[in-house]
Amino acid sequence: NWLGAVGIVTNYCVYKGLKNYGIETYKTIAERTIRLLGENLEKTGEMYESYLPDNGEPCLYPHFFNWDLLVMEMLEDFENMI
Repeated sequence: NWLGAVGIVTNYCVYKGLKNYGIETYKTIAERTIRLLGENLEKTGEMYESYLPDNGEPCLYPHFFNWDLLVMEMLEDFENMI
């Protein structure tokens, strides 16, 4: 599903690249990705591989507890930002 789904691996790669080049947008990507996963985890009790861009609803592979853990690095950085 490469037609617009929000994939955590893709978000992480963009986040990391922007951060490495000192482009402040990485903070926005981290914040939105953390919020997306956190809200879905609270709502459904699980994480998915990807989410719909329009409403943040999960769309692929429930019980996906693997690449989504990359958000933990984002969370650590985000906590240091505030």
